[in-house]
Amino acid sequence: MPENGSPAAWPSSNHTQTTVAKSDKTTEIVAITALLRKSAKSTFLIPDFGFIAESKISTPTLVKPERTYRTEAAFVNYDHQLPEETYDVNDLKVCIASIDNGPMAILTTDTFFVCQSCGYAQEATQSRLPFVNSIKQQHIAPSGRRCSCDSLEKFALGYRFETDVVRIKINKACNAEEAYSVLQAILLSACAQLNIDNREIAGCLQYCSAGIFYYILYDTTPGGAGHVKRLNSHAMLTAILQGAYRRAKFCDCGGEEGDSSCYSCLRTYENQRHHDMIKRKYVVEYLEGVNDMEK
Repeated sequence: MPENGSPAAWPSSNHTQTTVAKSDKTTEIVAITALLRKSAKSTFLIPDFGFIAESKISTPTLVKPERTYRTEAAFVNYDHQLPEETYDVNDLKVCIASIDNGPMAILTTDTFFVCQSCGYAQEATQSRLPFVNSIKQQHIAPSGRRCSCDSLEKFALGYRFETDVVRIKINKACNAEEAYSVLQAILLSACAQLNIDNREIAGCLQYCSAGIFYYILYDTTPGGAGHVKRLNSHAMLTAILQGAYRRAKFCDCGGEEGDSSCYSCLRTYENQRHHDMIKRKYVVEYLEGVNDMEK
């Protein structure tokens, strides 16, 4: 962080990097993430010291509160040049890097207007100007007195943890929407090959270069459970990619064009927010080079 405490400016890129500044109130991290969106930069706060509820609590009603604070994962990559193993899986060149205690960040997709003086916060959608980066608003500090600062700035909330991570790169170009469908197929195929529940590992995308993405797979157990470490072999990668291809190829949802997906092939509870964009045709077209049925 600069000496004045303002967020550091990072070069334009689409992966997550961090810089930390500790204060009495928060740990602040600058994150650069691109999970199916074009915005290059976002800043999130880690609420190390928890939350204080408002003193005035509204009367409960029979209407169920709207669910908010959905999250997405990002790999905090400190080094692009990680040691990699390279394998030829039929017609595709696949590179894989295994990381012990890899740093992951879990970020809220909903943003909040936060006072950096007293810590007061409100959900951005509650504001009359939810799309701006800062607003002016008088508010009451946790002490019960009116805060002297009336400026609220927009942040996401998040936390970090370390776990076992593998980073897979397939040297074949695609767009972010196609890559996300491929990621889901790889995740589900990996769980089937490892004979584990599909909540034991998870994944996210990381931008590499023009049209090329890293497929980040990680153990959801903090500290790692050793699942993704087992993926770093030619035989296992071949089985996973071929399984991902067949999972999409031999489903009949979306008709002959495969212009959809279902719970039999690529959809899960965890990826329900992106069901509309997950299409099995993307997986079939992208991974057709691993098909060994005619080889």
